[in-house]
Amino acid sequence: MNRANFRGARDFGIYMLIINLLYIIIGYTVSLDLLTSFFGGLLLMLATAIMEVLASLKVRKDNGGILSFKDAFTSVILVFLIAVIPTSLLTYVLFNFIDPEITELVKERSIEATISLLEKFNTPQEQIDIAVEEALKQDQFSLTSITKSLLYRFIGVSLFGLIVAAIVKKKSEELDIASEG
Repeated sequence: MNRANFRGARDFGIYMLIINLLYIIIGYTVSLDLLTSFFGGLLLMLATAIMEVLASLKVRKDNGGILSFKDAFTSVILVFLIAVIPTSLLTYVLFNFIDPEITELVKERSIEATISLLEKFNTPQEQIDIAVEEALKQDQFSLTSITKSLLYRFIGVSLFGLIVAAIVKKKSEELDIASEG
């Protein structure tokens, strides 16, 4: 497939990038609780998954209904890379250079949110204490932490991409059989 057919993946990657940037900017300017919210993060993951699926479907449509497994997988990865790498860079610059003082406040709110979530799941206090102790040791905005997070997310998206690619791929003979029926 030629590069022009990946425009759909590029476009959905840009849409997701805009959503991510708005999330960070609104969270930073309006309410830091948004940045530490479990459900906010969950919504972003869901939005990313939807954009990746839509990108694969768009690439398939743009290619006349034909899409190889490799190209379907590539479209998912492109959305992720376009959306997440600039967002990670913004996060690093924002919390390390633009406003490093806010890092501790975000860390405190993140720990509070973690405690609240663990308490809702009736987690024993000793496990909550261990989680808090580990969180206090971490610098979630260091280059190392952001890079690790990016790598873990890439692994997760790759696994998701394999599933999406298996579902979305369509060979030309599949189209021929479908049109005969």
